[in-house]
Amino acid sequence: MPANVFVGKIGIGWNLGNTLDAHPTWGMGSNPTPYEQETGWKNPYTSTDMIDLIKDSGFNSIRIPVTWYPQVSVKDGVYTINSAWMNRVKEIAQYCVDKDMYVIVDMHHDDRKWLNISAKETTWQKVKEEYTQLWTQIATAFKDFDEHLILEGANEIVPTSNFCPKDYSSTHEFKYTDGDYVTGGLCWWGLHNPKAQERINEIYKIFCNVVRASGGNNDKRYLMLPTLGAQCGNSSYFEKIYKPANDDHIIVDIHWYTLGDQIDNDKRANYTAIWQQQMNKYGFAIVMGECGFYEDVASQTKVLWASRFVKDLRDNFNIPVFLWDDGGDMKIMNRSAASWVTKTADNTAYVQAAVEAGKVDENFVFTTKPPKPVLGDVDGNFKLELRDALVVKNYLAKKSVPADCTVSVSTADMNYDKVINAVDLLIIRRKIVNSFS
Repeated sequence: MPANVFVGKIGIGWNLGNTLDAHPTWGMGSNPTPYEQETGWKNPYTSTDMIDLIKDSGFNSIRIPVTWYPQVSVKDGVYTINSAWMNRVKEIAQYCVDKDMYVIVDMHHDDRKWLNISAKETTWQKVKEEYTQLWTQIATAFKDFDEHLILEGANEIVPTSNFCPKDYSSTHEFKYTDGDYVTGGLCWWGLHNPKAQERINEIYKIFCNVVRASGGNNDKRYLMLPTLGAQCGNSSYFEKIYKPANDDHIIVDIHWYTLGDQIDNDKRANYTAIWQQQMNKYGFAIVMGECGFYEDVASQTKVLWASRFVKDLRDNFNIPVFLWDDGGDMKIMNRSAASWVTKTADNTAYVQAAVEAGKVDENFVFTTKPPKPVLGDVDGNFKLELRDALVVKNYLAKKSVPADCTVSVSTADMNYDKVINAVDLLIIRRKIVNSFS
């Protein structure tokens, strides 16, 4: 089934955060064993009791963030994942699948070391080679899993601090860094630089091609691609993400932690309108792979959030939500006891509300299909309006065209003569006038 139908089977999800995605910071040694990495950020070794609690509480999905580089060795240009680490990731994923749960395995914090989209071109070629080799191994290891297993090509990749100057908005200058991840922070303003999107699309193309060619069930496996930085508040992040041709098993991952806006009906509607428009336009599915609360937020606030936000996304937009649990500031589960935290706020009530809000209706069939394109609709909202005419007019006058608009033969050649000229503008105007009559 296409991805926008498949995600209707995913209810509420939970993240095994700060566990397999831990990496050498916060006191962890530079060459951790698999056990040392899994427990390196002070979370206990993952037990079946934890997974049982998730399943028994009504979740049907788990996202397993994984940072691979601490378990990778390199020799003569060959990158090899530690087999013990690979087996441990598979072991946890298999247990989830055995419990009839959907499970997402990603590449999480590797961008903090080597997966640097800001690297100079010579280094970037090495980045792509390592990415290709690692995903070839991961895809091969998981190729025999059934449709319960979803692979995700990245997490929240963001340019590094030297990517562009702080006055980027006025200069639009692009700067490269070289080598490993640059200490000094993330360059969030660099997300709007076209080069950043170009780079992440290059690795997404590699990811899709490698997985699809790796055998087993991977030719039809559901694949997840986060937007650049996992951002969700602007249509451009969806417009520009890599979309493999003739592949309807692609899911777009977004993250959103602005909880006040999520509860506010009007503010939430501003976001969901963007997501709905993009799903209609391109036919892809969306999953909210991360969102959640600090542990000490009051239980009633969390319950309200679930009843408004999680339910709205589930019922009205077919978007499942995965709660973030890092075992620390955003802890939901007491992992050592395999029970829900109730010390500062009653997470039992929170979990119950989230599970109820995200519940899958077994009789529900998602049948929404992308509407047919409207010739002359250059801003992609499936309507022919005055704005379309104005944009085409500016295009013919060689003036700038808004970033969300595309004036081309496929969108605005009204008389099919394979050119865009004043005749096309006249036809667009007539159609708009006739729509008012």
